[in-house]
Order: sequence, then structure tokens, then C-alpha cells
Amino acid sequence: MQATYLGYIGPVPLPELDWLICDRVTVPEAEAAHYRPAPLRLEGCYQANDGQRPLLPAVDRPGEGLPEAAFVFACASHFYKITEPLFAAWCRIVAAVPGSVLWLVADTPEGQAALAGRWQAAGLDPHRLIFAPRVDPARYRARLALADLFLDTMPYNAGTIASDALRMGLPLLTLAGRTFSGRMAASLPHGGGAGRLHRPRPRGLCRPRCGDRHRPGGGPRPDGARPRRALEPHLGRLPRFHPPFRGGPARSPAAPEARTSGLLRATGAGPGRDLAPARG
Repeated sequence: MQATYLGYIGPVPLPELDWLICDRVTVPEAEAAHYRPAPLRLEGCYQANDGQRPLLPAVDRPGEGLPEAAFVFACASHFYKITEPLFAAWCRIVAAVPGSVLWLVADTPEGQAALAGRWQAAGLDPHRLIFAPRVDPARYRARLALADLFLDTMPYNAGTIASDALRMGLPLLTLAGRTFSGRMAASLPHGGGAGRLHRPRPRGLCRPRCGDRHRPGGGPRPDGARPRRALEPHLGRLPRFHPPFRGGPARSPAAPEARTSGLLRATGAGPGRDLAPARG
């Protein structure tokens, strides 16, 4: 039995593959016919994350170049995920909230210049567009809590980054599309107990008030063992997962239990492991 998980976020039509591990949000029933291999839906969210709280450095807005009293819209995704219509929508959102800023992570100089040009063409003060330098992972996560609202990308959502934002207590606004990559962020609250804020189309977006501040670091703590528990109910009913996996040491390298356990080891599943991809 071979399955694809977290590698390519979408169909992988290779005859050697049997299953695409996903969930009911990322690959809804109405879209299943467009996917190969067959979707294997986990209960809750497809994404697995470490349940331990990371050790984070102390950060503050002045130290990160942010205005202390402003409402901070943020996105930490790569520039290639930011489309022209999406950035135009972000410009309208910022324009509708007096004194707010948009905080992006610096990517290429050419990309920064292009976004800055479109920002000024929209009539916005260039000082309200702030590019954060790239930093080490601990500081990157810590400073997410300094923002007020994460603006997700579309049609390619944030994956790992969206998960990081929610874990740091940063609310997330996303659009749910049709593809796996366009529904990742909408799936995350189903696995971590976080509140949900997503819309199927880019109209009627919220108008936050500058006094609406979240509690930094108050996000949900993921359950690292949840993906394993979500997979186990499938083991007995799938033809290539027989007999059912019941945990414990495998009896022999050729046993079905060993193959199943090997799948979990190969993907890194289980408590205390962060399976979210390094990009997203």
C-alpha cells in the first residue's frame, strides 16, 4: 500500500499510489472525482502538528518596526502566492481601516518593488506597507503574535504558516476555493479547536476595529497523536490494510502491521512530530 501525504498538495495520478491522505474540507465529496489516487479522508484536519509549545524569544512591535497602536494586517507567505486581484483586495481592506498597516515578509527585491508600486498606485501611504526581514524560526513564530489579523492567499492558501499563525493566537481570514491547495487554511480549525473565519468569495470581508486585539500566544495546542488516531479507523476496512493495525511492535518485517507502522514512520506521524511542510 502506498499513499501520498503532504508532498504535492493536490492530485498525484501515479498508478503506483493507492491513496491521497486528506480530509473532508480539503477534498470535499463533490470534488473527489477530480482526484487520483482516491482520497482517504481523515476525521478532522489533514495536517499534523507538534503538540508541544515552542520556546520563543520576547518580541515587541517597536523592535519589529511596527507602529504600536495600529491595526496590523499580516501575511507571511511567499510573494508568488500573492495574485494581482488578491493584492488589490488587500489594498481596499487597509484603505477601509484608518491607520492600519499591511505587514509582509520580505521576499525578492523585485517583488517588493512591484508590490510597493501597486500600493502607491492605489493611493496608499508607502509607510503603511511594511516588509519584515527573514529571521530564524523561533523569532518568526513569536512575532506572528504581534499582528491583529492574518490575510491568507488565494488560490494557493498558506499551510504551515497558517497553522503557525493560529497557534500563536493570530486570527486568520481565508477564502475557501475548490482545490486542495485552496482549502488548506479552511481545514485547520477542524484539527486544532480554533475558531473559524473563512469565506467562499472575496466580497463582504470583515471591517475590524482598531480596538479588536487578540491575546498573543493564546492559540490552540495541537494534538500530535490525532492524525494517528484518525488513520486507525481506516486500517481494518481498506483491502491493503488487513488485518487491522493495533499498535505495539510489528511481528515481522513482512507483516501488514509492519507496513502500516512503516507508513506512519515514513511520514513522521505520531506524537511530538511536526508534519507541516517547510513551505506553505
